[in-house]
Amino acid sequence: MQYRVLAKPAAIARGRRFGRALGAALLALALACGAYAADPPAPKSLLSDETLARYRSGQWCRDGRAYDEIVAMLRAEAGAARSARFLQHADATPLGLRIATDYDRAAQVAAARNCPEQARQFWTYLLDDYQGPEFAALRARAEAGLRAVPSAPASGGAPR
Repeated sequence: MQYRVLAKPAAIARGRRFGRALGAALLALALACGAYAADPPAPKSLLSDETLARYRSGQWCRDGRAYDEIVAMLRAEAGAARSARFLQHADATPLGLRIATDYDRAAQVAAARNCPEQARQFWTYLLDDYQGPEFAALRARAEAGLRAVPSAPASGGAPR
């Protein structure tokens, strides 16, 4: 009885090398996909630059459509961030960073246009609600901003 050799030793060796290379490529692909899935993209802010520009050029600090839009956007973003944090969703930190950054942006615009009460309000929300190492830079900027804005007038001052 004769046996036929199906593959030569050199062909078997090439097949093993190909198998190892394929295995390494699949492992690299799996690691890359896992790293991509671990870092979700930063969510886009609801607070647009156009809204901040309208507020910057507006007549009043507290009244007006631009201020109302800012407050509505910040409330929506804060609600989403609180919900994600409470439910322990994976995007809780990016959502928290988004709203904390938007509070800071709104406060900076309010302070720049001489609306210290609104700036103080936005920075206080940031400091009260967002703590931890990921918010350290924003918190430091908010604390510096609070020190820089003038204190509230004792007599109430003129309405803006």
